[in-house]
Amino acid sequence: AILGFAAMLIGMYLIGTARLAPPLRATAVPTPTPRPMVASPSGTAVPQATTAPVPDVVAGIAGDVIDTPYGDLQVRVFLSAGRIEDVEMVVKPAAQRRSRQISESVDSRLRKRSLAAQSAHFDVLSGATYTSVAYMRSLETALRAASMEQP
Repeated sequence: AILGFAAMLIGMYLIGTARLAPPLRATAVPTPTPRPMVASPSGTAVPQATTAPVPDVVAGIAGDVIDTPYGDLQVRVFLSAGRIEDVEMVVKPAAQRRSRQISESVDSRLRKRSLAAQSAHFDVLSGATYTSVAYMRSLETALRAASMEQP
């Protein structure tokens, strides 16, 4: 019960200490290629079907920089067709040598959890509570900026 209360207080502290960073947005938007028109059986013109796949646009959006007792953390999320394709930790807590080690060791595990959840809501990693909560918070702000996550 005490650990649950402590985790709740830590989460509330981290949520309240977010510093805003301007989101990085992808600006490239594919231009649709006009398709030739063909006559339908009814005599009206309809676009001719194409076999070329429509390329997905992957947007890299940075979340807020979140302050932790061990240093700042920020993630960037890559989206394609409304799905989380990748998440990278672009700013890692590194206030101490141990902070750098923890950040390096949990980066891939947090990435896997966020990809599996397709959300910023997943279980924290034991031994890396501050990093996990900050990662989820930064990811949540990036997804909100992309209008994928509701407050």
